[in-house]
Amino acid sequence: MSCWKMLSVAALSVGLLAGSSVAPAQVVVGIGVAPSCPYGYYDYAPGDRTPRPSPVVAEIIEKVSKEYGITRRKFTDEEIVERCFLALMNVGCDVLSEGVAYRASDIDIVYLYGYGFPAYRGGPMFWAENEVGLKTALEKLKKCSAATGGKWLKVSPLLEKLVAEGKGFASVGS
Repeated sequence: MSCWKMLSVAALSVGLLAGSSVAPAQVVVGIGVAPSCPYGYYDYAPGDRTPRPSPVVAEIIEKVSKEYGITRRKFTDEEIVERCFLALMNVGCDVLSEGVAYRASDIDIVYLYGYGFPAYRGGPMFWAENEVGLKTALEKLKKCSAATGGKWLKVSPLLEKLVAEGKGFASVGS
């Protein structure tokens, strides 16, 4: 099984475990994600590696959006980065509260050196505490969670506790 096919199977598994319908599976089953695959998020003309958005996948995405009642809209680059970083920090809070990591900086090190998180941001935990502020991060996460009825994102109880007590990540584990 190629890595691209495995990615498709993994994406399908995650979607099904999250309680999604079969429609999102249309995007990953039988549709590849690389130029060597006949179908994918992008189409490639023979001999040309220029990606072109696939009208077939666009149609599937539109259908699934309607099925889930999702209003489609444009996102800014900053909004996408912020949502990704906030989600990483939220999971990091759960990792801290479960005792898997001892300090927030341990989580940042894993993201920096293990996953290539942008070093100038300092890691998701550092970013949230020092660039955004934990109170603002909590407010933004609650807004994202409310937008989906709490189905796709649950705010970490540790983050709520830290904000309520006016503490930072340094107070965890000490």
